[in-house]
Amino acid sequence: MMPWPRVWKWLNHLLSLIGALAIIAVVMVAIKLSWSHSKKPVLPGYPDAVWRGAEDGGDFIEITRSMPPDYFIEVRSEGGSLVKEGWVRFATHDGKPLTMNRVSASDGEYLFIDSYVPITASKGGRAQ
Repeated sequence: MMPWPRVWKWLNHLLSLIGALAIIAVVMVAIKLSWSHSKKPVLPGYPDAVWRGAEDGGDFIEITRSMPPDYFIEVRSEGGSLVKEGWVRFATHDGKPLTMNRVSASDGEYLFIDSYVPITASKGGRAQ
Protein backbone atom coordinates (compact mmCIF):
# COMPACT_ATOMS: atom_id res chain seq x y z
CA MET A 1 0.00 0.00 0.00
CA MET A 2 1.23 3.48 -0.98
CA PRO A 3 1.57 6.16 1.65
CA TRP A 4 -0.83 9.10 1.34
CA PRO A 5 1.78 11.73 0.26
CA ARG A 6 2.72 9.53 -2.68
CA VAL A 7 -0.94 9.12 -3.72
CA TRP A 8 -1.46 12.89 -3.61
CA LYS A 9 1.69 13.39 -5.68
CA TRP A 10 0.43 11.04 -8.44
CA LEU A 11 -3.04 12.56 -8.29
CA ASN A 12 -1.49 16.02 -8.67
CA HIS A 13 0.47 14.82 -11.74
CA LEU A 14 -2.66 13.29 -13.26
CA LEU A 15 -4.72 16.44 -12.74
CA SER A 16 -1.92 18.60 -14.18
CA LEU A 17 -1.77 16.39 -17.26
CA ILE A 18 -5.54 16.64 -17.72
CA GLY A 19 -5.34 20.44 -17.34
CA ALA A 20 -2.52 20.69 -19.91
CA LEU A 21 -4.48 18.54 -22.37
CA ALA A 22 -7.55 20.72 -21.87
CA ILE A 23 -5.51 23.87 -22.59
CA ILE A 24 -4.08 22.28 -25.75
CA ALA A 25 -7.60 21.29 -26.87
CA VAL A 26 -8.91 24.84 -26.34
CA VAL A 27 -6.01 26.30 -28.33
CA MET A 28 -6.59 23.83 -31.18
CA VAL A 29 -10.31 24.70 -31.32
CA ALA A 30 -9.51 28.43 -31.35
CA ILE A 31 -7.05 27.96 -34.23
CA LYS A 32 -9.58 25.89 -36.17
CA LEU A 33 -12.26 28.57 -35.72
CA SER A 34 -9.93 31.36 -36.81
CA TRP A 35 -8.98 29.41 -39.96
CA SER A 36 -12.61 28.78 -40.84
CA HIS A 37 -13.38 32.50 -40.56
CA SER A 38 -10.37 33.54 -42.62
CA LYS A 39 -11.31 31.46 -45.70
CA LYS A 40 -12.04 33.59 -48.72
CA PRO A 41 -15.45 33.21 -50.33
CA VAL A 42 -15.75 31.30 -53.61
CA LEU A 43 -18.32 32.15 -56.28
CA PRO A 44 -19.88 28.98 -57.75
CA GLY A 45 -19.63 28.96 -61.54
CA TYR A 46 -16.77 31.48 -61.53
CA PRO A 47 -13.80 29.71 -59.91
CA ASP A 48 -11.28 32.34 -61.10
CA ALA A 49 -13.22 35.25 -59.60
CA VAL A 50 -11.41 36.65 -56.58
CA TRP A 51 -13.20 38.19 -53.59
CA ARG A 52 -12.15 41.74 -52.84
CA GLY A 53 -13.82 43.20 -49.81
CA ALA A 54 -14.52 42.58 -46.17
CA GLU A 55 -17.20 40.95 -44.07
CA ASP A 56 -19.54 43.90 -44.61
CA GLY A 57 -19.43 43.72 -48.40
CA GLY A 58 -17.34 43.57 -51.51
CA ASP A 59 -17.22 42.15 -55.02
CA PHE A 60 -15.88 39.20 -56.95
CA ILE A 61 -13.50 40.45 -59.64
CA GLU A 62 -12.18 38.38 -62.52
CA ILE A 63 -9.85 39.05 -65.44
CA THR A 64 -11.55 37.04 -68.19
CA ARG A 65 -9.51 38.11 -71.21
CA SER A 66 -5.91 39.20 -71.23
CA MET A 67 -4.52 40.99 -74.28
CA PRO A 68 -1.87 43.27 -72.77
CA PRO A 69 -2.12 46.15 -72.28
CA ASP A 70 -5.92 45.58 -72.44
CA TYR A 71 -7.75 43.34 -69.98
CA PHE A 72 -11.44 42.44 -69.86
CA ILE A 73 -12.76 42.63 -66.30
CA GLU A 74 -15.99 41.23 -64.83
CA VAL A 75 -17.18 42.52 -61.46
CA ARG A 76 -19.86 40.44 -59.74
CA SER A 77 -21.83 40.92 -56.55
CA GLU A 78 -21.80 38.50 -53.63
CA GLY A 79 -24.71 36.62 -55.22
CA GLY A 80 -22.98 36.32 -58.59
CA SER A 81 -24.94 38.89 -60.57
CA LEU A 82 -22.90 41.01 -62.97
CA VAL A 83 -22.26 44.50 -61.62
CA LYS A 84 -19.88 45.81 -64.26
CA GLU A 85 -17.86 44.46 -67.14
CA GLY A 86 -15.49 46.16 -69.49
CA TRP A 87 -11.94 46.80 -70.58
CA VAL A 88 -9.09 48.12 -68.50
CA ARG A 89 -5.84 49.39 -69.96
CA PHE A 90 -2.90 48.62 -67.72
CA ALA A 91 0.79 48.86 -68.56
CA THR A 92 3.88 49.10 -66.43
CA HIS A 93 7.35 50.29 -67.32
CA ASP A 94 8.74 46.79 -66.86
CA GLY A 95 6.01 45.20 -69.02
CA LYS A 96 4.54 42.94 -66.32
CA PRO A 97 0.93 41.88 -66.97
CA LEU A 98 -2.03 42.72 -64.78
CA THR A 99 -2.83 39.96 -62.32
CA MET A 100 -5.42 39.72 -59.57
CA ASN A 101 -2.62 40.14 -57.02
CA ARG A 102 -2.41 43.81 -58.05
CA VAL A 103 -6.20 44.43 -57.99
CA SER A 104 -7.52 45.59 -54.64
CA ALA A 105 -11.16 46.60 -55.32
CA SER A 106 -13.75 48.02 -57.67
CA ASP A 107 -16.46 50.58 -57.09
CA GLY A 108 -18.34 49.84 -60.33
CA GLU A 109 -16.75 52.75 -62.14
CA TYR A 110 -13.07 52.29 -61.33
CA LEU A 111 -10.80 49.34 -60.74
CA PHE A 112 -8.38 50.01 -57.91
CA ILE A 113 -4.96 48.70 -58.87
CA ASP A 114 -2.05 50.87 -57.86
CA SER A 115 -4.18 53.87 -58.77
CA TYR A 116 -7.64 54.42 -60.23
CA VAL A 117 -8.07 52.78 -63.65
CA PRO A 118 -11.39 53.34 -65.44
CA ILE A 119 -13.39 50.41 -66.85
CA THR A 120 -14.42 51.31 -70.43
CA ALA A 121 -16.81 49.69 -72.90
CA SER A 122 -14.15 49.34 -75.60
CA LYS A 123 -10.45 48.55 -75.86
CA GLY A 124 -7.89 51.30 -75.86
CA GLY A 125 -8.88 53.00 -72.62
CA ARG A 126 -6.58 55.26 -70.70
CA ALA A 127 -3.33 53.58 -69.60
CA GLN A 128 -2.12 53.85 -66.05
